[in-house]
Amino acid sequence: MDRSLYEGEVNAAKTSDSQRRIGAPAAILKRLRVHVEGLPANDAESWLFPSTRVITPEWPDNAMENRIRPAISKAGYRWLNFAILRRTFSTLHRAAGTDLDLIAYQHGHNKSTHVDHYVQYTPSMLTAQLDKVYSTFLEMPRENRAS
Repeated sequence: MDRSLYEGEVNAAKTSDSQRRIGAPAAILKRLRVHVEGLPANDAESWLFPSTRVITPEWPDNAMENRIRPAISKAGYRWLNFAILRRTFSTLHRAAGTDLDLIAYQHGHNKSTHVDHYVQYTPSMLTAQLDKVYSTFLEMPRENRAS
């Protein structure tokens, strides 16, 4: 189902650009599949991150505080926020030599340059690059992972 969550309102997706092809490292896909299997409802109409009511999505702020913050706090990174995670993701991509248009696409900016009219990123292209970045992240000394 195509839905959009913006400022607390759930609506139909505005454009076909609302749908994204993504790539993800195998380790993350495996964890995501386990997550989906454990959801109270996991059909095509269900939310990937449901609220306690199940029929509505979890607010991003609640997801950060209830799901992400406890895990990163245990690792000593309580100060991390979404903006830092997003910047780190971009920085690691750039350091790995990822094409700037692909980085923009991963961030949802698929109209970043004139090139996007000619280049179509496939899930395998995205996955290959994300595998490279994810491997780099896992090899980094722990204290350098959130810079």
